[in-house]
Amino acid sequence: MVRLLFSVILLAAAAHPQEKPIAVLDQCCVLSPNDIKALDRGQPIGRLIKFGADADIAIMGAIRLSVPKEAFLRWYRNVENYKYSELVEQAVPLHVPPRPEDVATFVMDANQLQLMKECKPSGCGFKLSSETISQLQSQLDWSQPGVGAKAEDLARSILLRYVTRYVQQGDAALAKYNDKPEEIDVRGTFRELLQSSPYVKAAFPALYDRLWSYPGVAQSGQKDDLFYWSRERYGFGLKSLINVSHTTTFEASPAVTVLANRQIWASHYYDGSLSITVLVDANPGTYLVFLNRSRIDLLKSGGVKRWLVKRFAPGAIRKEVTALRRQVEAQP
Repeated sequence: MVRLLFSVILLAAAAHPQEKPIAVLDQCCVLSPNDIKALDRGQPIGRLIKFGADADIAIMGAIRLSVPKEAFLRWYRNVENYKYSELVEQAVPLHVPPRPEDVATFVMDANQLQLMKECKPSGCGFKLSSETISQLQSQLDWSQPGVGAKAEDLARSILLRYVTRYVQQGDAALAKYNDKPEEIDVRGTFRELLQSSPYVKAAFPALYDRLWSYPGVAQSGQKDDLFYWSRERYGFGLKSLINVSHTTTFEASPAVTVLANRQIWASHYYDGSLSITVLVDANPGTYLVFLNRSRIDLLKSGGVKRWLVKRFAPGAIRKEVTALRRQVEAQP
């Protein structure tokens, strides 16, 4: 699910095979009977769940689809469909293991090349590990002609190698960002976000365990995991954002499916992100609830940036789930 304008959502979904869908929605997603009635009337819901001093933000969005959840899952598995959002410029699936052609369309503009040129430990315009920063410094001579093309090739190689290691080794391969004086452990941040969602563990303990320690494709036994990278452009003078994501599909019951999406790398802004989408049979149609919890470094300074997120994020998620419904329901 797409991250919009600094909204990262943590979706809590609790489902018991014996319970009716409306009870599931009340348990997992803090949806009241009046919220369910609003969904049944076709109204979208968007709300800020948490906005704390620690730069974490959680937003919930919900809507009712007229199609069964299998139709949404079919739409979701085609990564190209993610470009329904005006924020998403590229969305490219990754093979398992990744192949060079998966990153062939990854390009860098002049501003990004300048950020790469200026990158140094504890002071880099990209979220990179100390190992990767050292590689950039040792392999690129910015005084040489044609260095821009070489820099792009190196960036593609680094991205491909990073995802390949993650697919093979799981969480052990996740980076430690060294772009600022304070090192950020991606695995540690993700676990903190997951721990901040105790209802996930209570509702879906097997899913929680799978997310807590992902061992890699060979050890996980999951054949339907989805890996992709995307490029998002926000405007407002912000840098374009490159995300690399991993989605796990979890069948909680015949009536409830959960999609857990974790960010395994972001070029800017995000220290970590976890989103969960819960699909519940509505008979007819499907209740869709999307929660995203993220840690965003821009919010650490507080002030007007916090106010803007508080002010505009709920409306943005309502707009997003409405656009999502149009796209899913319009597919053949």
